[in-house]
Amino acid sequence: MEKQLTIIIITYNSRDIIGNCLNGIISEDFDIIIVDNASSDGTAEYILQAFPSVRLISSAKNIGFGRGCNLGIAQAKTPYILLLNPDVLTTSGAISNLMEKYEQYGRPCIMAPRTRKDKPYDGKKTFEKHPWVSGAVMLFEKSMIDKIGTFDENIFLFSEEVDLCKRAEKAGYDIVMANDIFMDHMVGGSSAFNPHISYMKYWHMGWSRLYYDAKHEPKTTYFKKTALSVVKYSAKLLLNLFSGNKNKYIKYKGLLAGTLSYLIGRKAFDAQDVPSALTTDN
Repeated sequence: MEKQLTIIIITYNSRDIIGNCLNGIISEDFDIIIVDNASSDGTAEYILQAFPSVRLISSAKNIGFGRGCNLGIAQAKTPYILLLNPDVLTTSGAISNLMEKYEQYGRPCIMAPRTRKDKPYDGKKTFEKHPWVSGAVMLFEKSMIDKIGTFDENIFLFSEEVDLCKRAEKAGYDIVMANDIFMDHMVGGSSAFNPHISYMKYWHMGWSRLYYDAKHEPKTTYFKKTALSVVKYSAKLLLNLFSGNKNKYIKYKGLLAGTLSYLIGRKAFDAQDVPSALTTDN
């Protein structure tokens, strides 16, 4: 029987967690494509050795989530695609159930299960519409991508799935959560705090939020949200500087720097396609 679904996973230094993810989902029913973003911890080598049935695409650079997904989507040959984070624990049976729910709901749509950040299922609404769902687990038809376009490659990290959902919604697609299916998203819980990585992530969060707002919000809303963000991040930065909370200081320093960088025209990638803020002294 011809396969209907390709699972696409983007990895970056995910050696310690990718095995748990893949062990639960390896199945003859699905194709699995992993795009590794130039991991330095042996992720790609581990996948090749431990999971030879998985198709591995090794990027020479860390190109981020959206660009990585686009590489995988371009190689997918099935009508359905499931984006899956390497820190999601689920099973092939749960994925098949999500496919069944997708068909039950009726197309067109983007569908996601509940994860640990969502409220528990109360047994009432099986399906619930949302403005967007997380890219950690996201099911859709490849024909939708053919219609609305792939992930916005101007974004390195954050808001890329929100942007995709917004464009899908504008094209007439519902964004739906299947409340009676649960998949456990660990949300990076296995990673120790790293100030450099934290700063970089928050820099891109600040940048991407403004990029998204400029792209989709009315100008008055965009200007208002931008002004409020600058004031908020500045105040929080000073507060945590004087309180000595290093983690939150780095958070708001990154958010403010990313926001201001967008306002002065700095892009998420430099001319060599290196993500901005990676070499910033913090």
